[in-house]
Amino acid sequence: HYIMVFKNHNNYNYAAGTVTNLVSPAFTISGTVTVPSGYSNQNITVSLQNSSQQGSIFWNALTDNNGNFSIKMSSDTSGNPWRIKIDNNLGSAIVSPDRYSRHLDPNTSTYTDNNFTVTAASAKINGMVTDENGNPLINVDVQTNGNNGNFQRDGMTDTSGVYKIGLLSSDLPVTNFDVYCGDAQSTAFIQAIYNISSISSGNN
Repeated sequence: HYIMVFKNHNNYNYAAGTVTNLVSPAFTISGTVTVPSGYSNQNITVSLQNSSQQGSIFWNALTDNNGNFSIKMSSDTSGNPWRIKIDNNLGSAIVSPDRYSRHLDPNTSTYTDNNFTVTAASAKINGMVTDENGNPLINVDVQTNGNNGNFQRDGMTDTSGVYKIGLLSSDLPVTNFDVYCGDAQSTAFIQAIYNISSISSGNN
């Protein structure tokens, strides 16, 4: 079941529609999501996004109680290469790999072993992204990297403009690194950068 909501500042509009199953899927993309002990690997959303249209066309599936997922889609190959990624906001947990890139071939119908591993963070970076008037910015990518580019971790703001980024123990400790957001090539926003002097395991 889907509810599509459009929000313009504080004005909401709802669009009614129907989602139907494919009669004869052309492609099946499958894999498994493995989570840390004590966490549920059920109902994690995995999506397949069309790269040629900035992800505006997508297919997705939910993991079952064993963490397995199977995305079934039409014969559309115009979005090659398609991106496979976990859509859920998993807080500061780290998803590895962060995505797969798949070039769908009309002669190959099944793509398996698109497996993801979720790891609990050893340290966390939390913050908020707002515009110049203090309004929260939603679905904004936030990134950080350190140790001379040995790692890159990403986060995305939620509906309150809050983001959470996790770091692995192998990333730490790290000193004098930046957290940044905004597209450096965009003329709509100035890229924002926040410097952190140091972070170690257990820090939040």
